[in-house]
Amino acid sequence: MVKASLLHDIKRLDIDIFRGITRRYKKMNLDLTPMHAKILLRLNESDKLLCQKDLEEFISCNKSTLSSIISTMEKNDLLTREASKQDSRINYLVVSEKGKELINFLKEDQLILEDIINEGITDDEYQTFSKIVDKVRKNIERI
Repeated sequence: MVKASLLHDIKRLDIDIFRGITRRYKKMNLDLTPMHAKILLRLNESDKLLCQKDLEEFISCNKSTLSSIISTMEKNDLLTREASKQDSRINYLVVSEKGKELINFLKEDQLILEDIINEGITDDEYQTFSKIVDKVRKNIERI
């Protein structure tokens, strides 16, 4: 086995998961991407109002890309931007009614996706995978 392919395998897995979830949402006639789902769930679980800057690190994308994603979500009536009463430069992201309706579905669907993705993986295999992921994270910290 060639260890040099580990980085490629991780990236490929990330892309495959994104594509698989995208296909799933399209089959369900949802005008939603995995990134939209991730943002909606993050906004929902936060105990405070979040602005775009709060999401940048969580989403791991740059300011302009996230701004474009948020604009699309606004057009699709998944969220709105509301100006802060304390600082007019800050716009908080608020989940719309349509977005709230999707959140319950997304929470349930996450459990289904976990079952699908974990199918056929033994507890020992999962533990081994988790150990490898932890080692990779520690190695990344050294970069």
